[in-house]
Amino acid sequence: MEWGISTFTYPWAFGISGYPPKKVLTLPEFIEKALSLDARIVQIAHNVPLDKASPEELELLRVLTQKNHIAVELGTIGIRKELLLKYLELAEFFGSRLVRTILDEPGKEISLEESIERIQEVLPLFAAKGIFLAIENHDRRTKEELRALFARVSHPYLR
Repeated sequence: MEWGISTFTYPWAFGISGYPPKKVLTLPEFIEKALSLDARIVQIAHNVPLDKASPEELELLRVLTQKNHIAVELGTIGIRKELLLKYLELAEFFGSRLVRTILDEPGKEISLEESIERIQEVLPLFAAKGIFLAIENHDRRTKEELRALFARVSHPYLR
């Protein structure tokens, strides 16, 4: 089993709303930290939204991770179709096999029914690319809700 680190391993270094660090940790520096810890996987989560990165930043990150044989997992927050498709594109760009997301959006709880509809709409696209969509609980959903979601969206590319 490989182990890794997440951008949430260093939340204060990347910055927390209302508490900016004196010097923000960059993603290349984060990759260097992973290397120093012999981590073979990094998760770039929603605290460092990759969908806001420039093409140059993305290419630099891809070169660094590929050169150092570090697998990249992506994380976001929300299940809007456009967002998930952007992260599917990013996962393909990085050679990632997994995109993690949280069902709710910042400041808005998404109903279980709407969550199911949104996930069912994008899952075939994830499966076609061989990329898994993983749902994080983030402590807002009961185990019964998650069980219902996975029972109704029984799909090999949903985790």
